[in-house]
Amino acid sequence: MFISLVTIGANLGLSIWLNSLIEYRGLALGTALAALVNAGLLLAFLARRIGGLEAGRILNTFVRILVASAVMGAAAYYAHDWLRSTIPGDTLVIRMVQVFAAIGIGLIVFAAAAFALRVHEVGAAFQRVLGRVRR
Repeated sequence: MFISLVTIGANLGLSIWLNSLIEYRGLALGTALAALVNAGLLLAFLARRIGGLEAGRILNTFVRILVASAVMGAAAYYAHDWLRSTIPGDTLVIRMVQVFAAIGIGLIVFAAAAFALRVHEVGAAFQRVLGRVRR
């Protein structure tokens, strides 16, 4: 319960502060940063409870996923730009096609980057999702 209260406080404080700096984008960033605070606190409490974690392995995986995510973000950004010039228009349907196609490209690039970087956890997560979809 303590961690939940700290996370709520961090979310509220960060969202208000960042909203005053970068407007509505600050709400999303504040929520994301509060989620990181939550994950960090939960990880610290878990490590203390079970007597430690494999910090090196966790950091290695984190860095690999961070790199794959950066590649995905760049791919989705440039794919969206390309789609906007390739499929011009401002109707809702055209904008949805542009956005969802860019998201799809981003997911494919992320999967390829994670595979190339040998992020086994991402492969395991995809297998679990595919297993549930196939049922």
